[in-house]
Amino acid sequence: MIRAAIISNFKGIKNADINDLSSVNLFIGKNNACKSTILEALYYAIKEVTGASLTDLIGRRTDIPSSARELWYNYETRSPIQVLLSYGDLVINFNILFEDNRIIRSSSELRSKLGSASVYSRRRDYSSDSTDGLRSYISSTTGSQLETLSNNITDYSQNSCLIDSSIRKDVRATESLLGKLKLDGRSEEFGEYLENIFGTGKHWEFLPSIENPDTYRAAIMVEGKPLFFSGLGDGIRYGLQIVGKTMDTKNSAVYIEEIESHQHPEALKKIIPFLVELALKNKSQLFITTHSPLVWTIFEKEFETEESRRVAFRCYHVKRETKNGAVSCTLQTKANADEFFSEVHKDLFGK
Repeated sequence: MIRAAIISNFKGIKNADINDLSSVNLFIGKNNACKSTILEALYYAIKEVTGASLTDLIGRRTDIPSSARELWYNYETRSPIQVLLSYGDLVINFNILFEDNRIIRSSSELRSKLGSASVYSRRRDYSSDSTDGLRSYISSTTGSQLETLSNNITDYSQNSCLIDSSIRKDVRATESLLGKLKLDGRSEEFGEYLENIFGTGKHWEFLPSIENPDTYRAAIMVEGKPLFFSGLGDGIRYGLQIVGKTMDTKNSAVYIEEIESHQHPEALKKIIPFLVELALKNKSQLFITTHSPLVWTIFEKEFETEESRRVAFRCYHVKRETKNGAVSCTLQTKANADEFFSEVHKDLFGK
């Protein structure tokens, strides 16, 4: 589990420290506070441990050609982008270097907090489009604990997923997810979740499409008639990805951008309890951004005792100083709850 992060020179963030992360982590703040940028930094630093992810990162939020220079704070590339993550007894050090108007190298190294031993490192040289892969440095002095940790972080990296509202347009991605759930024998469980949250979707199937009978498409059965997923509303299509990906993720992390996007408040009241229950059951982390105090309130109510909330839930008020790019992530505590809510409300609504 990621416990802390330091982000430097990444997009709108000159520097940011995030401490005391736990199983369920909510980031709340106004537009352009860099909430989504925090999710990107955490997600792509983790994914780079086991595979190149920068191609997906560059231009992720735009439909026009983008320059790699846009990944740097103020487009200033003289200093590297760096993301440091604390994971158990390991520190993940992710760097991106820029030279000659292009990215020349990305590297990801895992080092032990218990000593100077490097568990493994990975470097991709973009000048030759090659990678040295994973090089193991585990020595007899590091012991089996670090070897287990390195295996865990590999699984954590490979299984992590990022969900943003644009996924609602990608029907094929949704159908691919549903196909996997069906192959895993979880279609009935998935249908029950959909029924409980959205009031529909308990029965669904892959059926010949209307225009091309040779192509099978996913459809919800409504009174015995198919409603193909391409005809569903944005809210349920986004919800399908949130529900399905969370079901499919174990011992890893799900990053969800603007969970309230296209969602009715009553649907949110059902999605959030599902997320908390499944994340704790599957020993996965949740990293979620929101503009809505309602989302925060629903999460707060999901923990039966103050002790369970203290152990598993974190809520951060994210603010960005436009003059210097410093991003603060203020953690809510019971002692500052009233002040925290007042600041968030003022930040979001100006009063």
